[in-house]
Amino acid sequence: MRLRTIDNNDSLNMWGYSKISPNFRFKEKLNKSIDCTYGICNSFDTFLSPRDNQSYIIYSNKIGTCTNIYIYSIQKKESKKLSPSVHLKELRLLKYFIDKSKKREYIISADCEGILCIWKFTNNNNFSLQNKITVFNQIDIYSCLLLFKDDIKIKIEDDYIIFACEAISDDDTTATKVYSLNKGNFIRNILFTHKEKIRNLLMWYNKKNNEYYLICLAMDKILIINFMKNQKEKEIITKEKNTYNCGIIYSEKIDEQNEKYYLCCTSSTGHILVFDLEDGKKTCDIVLKPFIHRVYDILPWNEKYFIVADTIENGFLVFGFKYGGQIFGISNITGQDEDDIECIKKINHHEYGECLVTASHKGYIKIFMYISTNFFCNL
Repeated sequence: MRLRTIDNNDSLNMWGYSKISPNFRFKEKLNKSIDCTYGICNSFDTFLSPRDNQSYIIYSNKIGTCTNIYIYSIQKKESKKLSPSVHLKELRLLKYFIDKSKKREYIISADCEGILCIWKFTNNNNFSLQNKITVFNQIDIYSCLLLFKDDIKIKIEDDYIIFACEAISDDDTTATKVYSLNKGNFIRNILFTHKEKIRNLLMWYNKKNNEYYLICLAMDKILIINFMKNQKEKEIITKEKNTYNCGIIYSEKIDEQNEKYYLCCTSSTGHILVFDLEDGKKTCDIVLKPFIHRVYDILPWNEKYFIVADTIENGFLVFGFKYGGQIFGISNITGQDEDDIECIKKINHHEYGECLVTASHKGYIKIFMYISTNFFCNL
């Protein structure tokens, strides 16, 4: 993400007036269809299909002794269940991936007992179960990345699934593992994540040295690991508990040849933090109300701002980017849901255009139409 120049006058106060304030108008609520004891923060995703250029929502619903996975068509307003029902417990992860070069589509699902499933789109016009993996001695797989070899700027032999999990016992060797999608087996562990509780993984490509780095968000630290060399390059101590909830990586263009890279992450103690990924220094710390603001998800909307799902009055917060790794509050949009919003996604709606989709702890899914405002307004 490259940032445009933003004038300091664009933000007059922490929450209120702004020249670039976005607005979101409620348009539609899906039926209450999710029953998940621990919420749906990671077990929810959206995607734009390359097959029919239509948008879909993936969600889970625990019924009796099984957890079913559904794909909801935004245009047709109907759901299709994936078969078979392989998960018996609540999902911790549900994510869509696409290999654009080969037009292959995948859905990755994982539950609280360490069962990870790979679904692949096949010729029968549906996602079919390709592989069911029991991750030995692991529970609660919260995050994963798919790294396709054709998308990587350096030569690798396999398509990788990298996922973070929590060990049943403290004696396990690692909390982050790499699985070969081509070979169908585990090929290595990520070192230096032993005993860490890691719930969010991000991949950073540093153009300066042509290296890929795995960013692991742990409880009170950030681990930066050279992915190909499998060695820890840096460890950033955040001094904040539970910084593993969510994060984004963005870049700031300095000149034609140089860029700065920043990591924005949150903590359950009411902080939104920004770190310079190269020197590890903290560049910004937005202090919200501790233990009241619990940010579950971050969504980069465009080059100007990003949105965070927040528990304060069941709404979401909007922040803007500034140069030097700074961010500023733009809008506090409240009263949008019946319960804590745990997940936010972006879709292209066939009627409304760009839309924000929110999912709450109690299973409400809502669609909000994006309205651009280039004048002063009070949200």
